[in-house]
Amino acid sequence: VVLTVILNWRTPAMTLHSAEAALREMEGVAGEITIVDNDSADGSFETLTAEVARRGWARVRVLQAGRNGGFGAGNNHGIR
Repeated sequence: VVLTVILNWRTPAMTLHSAEAALREMEGVAGEITIVDNDSADGSFETLTAEVARRGWARVRVLQAGRNGGFGAGNNHGIR
């Protein structure tokens, strides 16, 4: 089982593109993708949540970190 964590900070379009690529590469592989918004405060979290739902990506969930603690903290939030 594979868990892919993608961090976002004010780049929702790039993050969605990354999730698309990860979904393609994970085809046939058990696992899921977690997108963590590192407290972008620009509407990224809402955009990502809406787009994931609109695209029907059941293997993808979007979390809000609540603070921008950097790369390590964002990844740890996604793993937890």
